[in-house]
Amino acid sequence: MKHAGGLSHSELEAGQAGRTDSQVAVHPSSSGSIGRSIAIKLTLVGALLGLLVLPTFQSLWMVWSSRADASHGFLIPFIAIILIRQRGHALQRLPCRPSPALGIPLVLLSLAGLLLGSAGAVVSLSGLSFIGLTAGLVVALFGQDWFRMLRFPLGYLLFMVPVLDSATQPLQPYFQFVTATMARLMLAQWSIPVFQSGTMLHLPTGTVQVAAECSGVGFLISILAIGLPLAMLGLRTWPMRAALIAMTLALSIGANWVRVALIALSGHLWGWHADLHGPLHLLHAMSVYWIGLGLLLCGLWIGHMLERPLPGRPPEARPSKAHSPSLDSQPRWNHTWAATCALMSAALILLYAPHTNGNTTPPDLSHLPDRIGEWVRDDSAHSLPLITVGQADQEIVRTYRNSSGDLVQLHVAYLAAQSQGKELVNYHTQLLHQQASPVSLGTGEASLTVNRTIWEKSRQLHELVFWYHVQTRIMTDRVYAKLVTAISSLTGGGSEGALIVISRPFSSPQSAIPSLDGPLGRFTLLALPIIRSHLR
Repeated sequence: MKHAGGLSHSELEAGQAGRTDSQVAVHPSSSGSIGRSIAIKLTLVGALLGLLVLPTFQSLWMVWSSRADASHGFLIPFIAIILIRQRGHALQRLPCRPSPALGIPLVLLSLAGLLLGSAGAVVSLSGLSFIGLTAGLVVALFGQDWFRMLRFPLGYLLFMVPVLDSATQPLQPYFQFVTATMARLMLAQWSIPVFQSGTMLHLPTGTVQVAAECSGVGFLISILAIGLPLAMLGLRTWPMRAALIAMTLALSIGANWVRVALIALSGHLWGWHADLHGPLHLLHAMSVYWIGLGLLLCGLWIGHMLERPLPGRPPEARPSKAHSPSLDSQPRWNHTWAATCALMSAALILLYAPHTNGNTTPPDLSHLPDRIGEWVRDDSAHSLPLITVGQADQEIVRTYRNSSGDLVQLHVAYLAAQSQGKELVNYHTQLLHQQASPVSLGTGEASLTVNRTIWEKSRQLHELVFWYHVQTRIMTDRVYAKLVTAISSLTGGGSEGALIVISRPFSSPQSAIPSLDGPLGRFTLLALPIIRSHLR
């Protein structure tokens, strides 16, 4: 039956609903072109995002390639894609409600962090900014419901950024001590005489030290990064998932105890000059990761078998997809899309714009004087630097001796421009800060603050002070030094800087002077203004 005007009752209702939802009349024959238009716009967003994060992923690639405890980063993006695809059907049923009021500020903040991180070679900041930028785009273009559905895959991307080091680094000394203690107990059970002094194990034939790399704590993050998605995808109940992760971590820690004990046993039986890691490096720290991965797979199989008698998960109701108006017909979505593209394009110009290198005449460190006060350069006592600064443009290591026979080592590493893999504050230099504390040199308004710590290398204790020289200023905080470097690079001031380390050896902790009143402090007071004048 037809109504007036030749329209059926159902057609009239459909037309009214269409006008109520979108206030825009869309001809059915144009639906294909609208879909292509949305795909093209989202492709443009993806292309801008890819160009923005390309330097970040290049830096992350270097981190994943150079650090054994970060090699799991190669897998994280692919696992995150699998987790997103698993939610594909649920995402299709969710309505798209763009939320620019929440998404645009997050996009803007993340772009600022991305620029700062790239300029200052702070891969952790740029990596976190990539995650925040992706989350902001989801919220701005698709809404909070989409973000809630994707928050686990987006949060999982944290495992590819070396930011979790800050959580495990304070635990490292405790893990070293506990590992040494458990290895000592195992050796005692094997009737091997052993005496423990901190993290040192003294056997009748030699001594083995549980170094930071041997604590095993770094590989726990790698095991957790692989175990978490496997538990989520392979097991159904939360208690079983938690039990799998906890069991794997506990057994991996125990495997590291056994590994260290076997290293000490092999040295005691076959000599300390041999390869203590055994044939094919079976006792290398990386073995903790492979053991943990094997335990994880075994635990996953056992958990799956235990869950089989449990009733299966009831099938989720699949409501029919709501007939919402096309995204392309929503002015709010188009305005949000245009705003995000404009912001990312502006950030892209700033990211790839050529930056000046600041000072074009780098200092010549070879002109540092051979005599500083009562201290005279002594080439006969040449030694290697205590800390490594990768790809320094200029580096000088000198030993000075005074009339009393005291020795100090001066190490200056200068970088004309910093980038990922060529930076002052990196994975190696951050070890200096573990037990460092700021101390003042001089008195009154002329006093300066530097870092002081005790450093052990090749079983030799060293008392040392160190600081960063960035933008003609002395800095002791590594985060502040990074921030100043990033801002200076973005504003055209360059990213040059230097790390200065002054050290002296001593025989035992009791002989260390608790303040800088000794030879190290006196030399530092004399050398610091000379170094500053050369670095400008």
